[in-house]
Amino acid sequence: MSRPLYETAQDRVNEVAIMQRFTNAPFYKVPRSYPFDFAMTDKRGDIFAVAEVKNRSYAFADIPDYMIAANKIMKLLAFGERLSVDCYLVVNAPDGLFFWHLDPKALDKFRLTMGGRSDRNDPADSEPVCRLPLDWFERVG
Repeated sequence: MSRPLYETAQDRVNEVAIMQRFTNAPFYKVPRSYPFDFAMTDKRGDIFAVAEVKNRSYAFADIPDYMIAANKIMKLLAFGERLSVDCYLVVNAPDGLFFWHLDPKALDKFRLTMGGRSDRNDPADSEPVCRLPLDWFERVG
């Protein structure tokens, strides 16, 4: 059974605006079947990186770490490693735009816990999550 789609048309507009702030490279929204939101290409059209984009309402300064579905991280890393492309997690927050260049060597350095959202009354929102240290993220600009 497929999950409900919570992403709105405005969310997609916001993601494009975030990518415009993140990169000068051409980028393309990919189908939902991929474990990321955007592919970035060079001048020849070859994909050199992919990005998962998150738009958050809370400040990075207000959280102890960044929580993301473990399944998302595993799929992103597998895609990047198998196809030799860089993978980025790009997070827009009220206190800035941040990114993490995913590093497979970091997999044993974060906490794996149960977590997720509790505001949608969706039992599938509770899942294994990676708790990424904030000092892994760089600020854009």
